Amino acid sequence: MQDAHTTSQAHSIETSEYGTLHLEDRHLVEFPQGLHGFEHLRKFVVIADDSLVPFKWLLSIENPSIGFPILSPFQVDFSYQTEVEYDPACCAPMVIVTLYDSEKQTATANMRAPIIFDMKRGTAQQILVTDSAYSENHPIVQNTNSRNTTTKKRIYTSQFGALDIDPSQIITFGEGILGFDHLHDFILVAEEDMAPLEWLVSLENPSIGLPIINPWYIYDEYEFRDYDQQRDVVYVVVTLGSRSDRMTVNLRAPIVINPSAKTGHQLILPSDKYLTEFPIGTHSGSEQ
Repeated sequence: MQDAHTTSQAHSIETSEYGTLHLEDRHLVEFPQGLHGFEHLRKFVVIADDSLVPFKWLLSIENPSIGFPILSPFQVDFSYQTEVEYDPACCAPMVIVTLYDSEKQTATANMRAPIIFDMKRGTAQQILVTDSAYSENHPIVQNTNSRNTTTKKRIYTSQFGALDIDPSQIITFGEGILGFDHLHDFILVAEEDMAPLEWLVSLENPSIGLPIINPWYIYDEYEFRDYDQQRDVVYVVVTLGSRSDRMTVNLRAPIVINPSAKTGHQLILPSDKYLTEFPIGTHSGSEQ
């Protein structure tokens, strides 16, 4: 499953929010049992829109007037448990959100009925959680961008062992990152003995951590336009070899993080100017 954008068309649907969407089969998500209350609808697409972060939009293909905002349940409750096993390498839970609940006077999330997305198969299933601690209209008490809460979550990583994470550390990648488009919530981990490397660690699957580095530390003539120099921080992903002289960086696909908004995205530069495997220690990051 991938988020939809206007691409070479295999399916075209008209939507009130996004106009005409041209979709490929790889964008579609099949719900064999439908959604609760909409069992007759089986095919959906997930829309990623920067203006909606950290929310996404689950839109019906058969009836595009029907759509649901969805959110990672870990944005609402760090300790959330789905009660079913799933492979975090290819699967991720999401919950349906009511953006304004008149009774609760806030946005709420249906924590009793998470949707498990299987990106490898392009399928999804909505399940019921029996834990009475969760409700169908669980209040989202904080602004999901500011995350004003002192609740911490402990994760266990292969690189750093146990880490206690404050919500203010979470960086949301609305479209994921290359190779991990189903993962959206990350933290930056910096340790003095590993400088200038930092690590981008997934909250949804803490076994996944990517070493990253400031590209200008590697290549001082690196440049591209699609970021705000006053606001954003730029990294590139490092591939670690068995020896330091085998380390490479992907200069073609920089990661741009907005520290204030706690959002990030990865770009693919259209030019062939930069290498995807630029050896650290060389003088030119360009294709020869």
